[in-house]
Amino acid sequence: MEQKNILSVKNLKKIYSSKQAEDNLALNDLNLDVKEGEIFGLLGPNGAGKTTFINILAGTVIKTAGQVNVWGFDLDKNPRQVRASVGIVPQEVNLDPFFSPRKLLELQAGLYGIKEKDRITDTILKLVSLEKQANSYARSLSGGMKRRLLMAKALVHQPPIVILDEPTAGVDVELRQNLWKNVKLLNELGVTIILTTHYLEEAEEMCGRIGILNKGNIVALDSTKNLLDRIQTKKVTFKTDIKININDDDPFRDRLARAMEKKGFEVFQAESVQKGILSVKEKKPGFAVVDLRLADGNGLQVVKQIQISNPSSRIIMLTGYGNIPTAVAAIKEGAIDYLAKPADADDVEKALLADPEKKAEPPENPMSADRVKWEHIHRVFELCNRNVSETARRLKMHRRTLQRILSKRSPR
Repeated sequence: MEQKNILSVKNLKKIYSSKQAEDNLALNDLNLDVKEGEIFGLLGPNGAGKTTFINILAGTVIKTAGQVNVWGFDLDKNPRQVRASVGIVPQEVNLDPFFSPRKLLELQAGLYGIKEKDRITDTILKLVSLEKQANSYARSLSGGMKRRLLMAKALVHQPPIVILDEPTAGVDVELRQNLWKNVKLLNELGVTIILTTHYLEEAEEMCGRIGILNKGNIVALDSTKNLLDRIQTKKVTFKTDIKININDDDPFRDRLARAMEKKGFEVFQAESVQKGILSVKEKKPGFAVVDLRLADGNGLQVVKQIQISNPSSRIIMLTGYGNIPTAVAAIKEGAIDYLAKPADADDVEKALLADPEKKAEPPENPMSADRVKWEHIHRVFELCNRNVSETARRLKMHRRTLQRILSKRSPR
């Protein structure tokens, strides 16, 4: 059974007139249908016309031409019914800080003319998991709670359509995942969702169909799967005067092995922890160069086995990034030195044959203190699953300071 259209737009046009400048065509003969019960994604760059489209549905902007039909109501003939059929979750947090969630929802319901006996404030608070904070000041809520409260405000009049205007803009990964769960829950309850976003990942995860808006025109409209299938692989060639080291583990290992053989070492290779442990048990090597990252696990496991098989073996640990915790862990397991990839064969030989009684020579170009700090912060950020709030808490840093550091390029 085919779903019926809950929103139908025909030849919608909006022109912003100005005496000081040329007229701005925000929407150009827009044609769009949204099916009942679906999650529809509306993508587009800044200035594409997404907000103008939403404002026309909300009644805050008057269209220049075209037809808009929402839930069976014509925008020209029944504007109040159209506005009552739509709930809008804005991008900006526009809450009164001195109201509690319960009072905000009661006020919003009153503005829609809903009688007290017909209000579902407690049900909505439970739906967005704010029943425990129902009587707290809005200013005391976390960022995620405020976003959920905005969603709750859009639901007080039980609209069949909810429009979310870039709900996850500027939020961290954990909050984004929670918002996605709430949106999917609403959709399962029968609410049609229109989602505007800049994030392709979000549209792919959430939406059954996607429309792409650019300069007031729909340039693509299809199911998410079909749009993804249209994408073709393209080859882009970059030319630069700067030497770039690409982390190509297999070619790097082969090159290093050949170079070490030329230096007189008998070399055997293993690309995984399992193969490495089996080879170590059989060969009992006197020298070993172990990569921290292997196909099926961590190179530190191989270091442990080398120490068991041959306690006098001299081990060098390789890693793709320089950080103190990894170096400490490698030394504790029995490594004698630590080199960052891509390591030169001369450096590896020098480290393997170095006199343990002599101090190592200082490096020619060591990492600066700023670079060490930057590497450490990024490592903790990755360990926290790229959650800015959690990273800031663990590093005891202000969230905004952390965001500024993460947005910058690595220092030299």
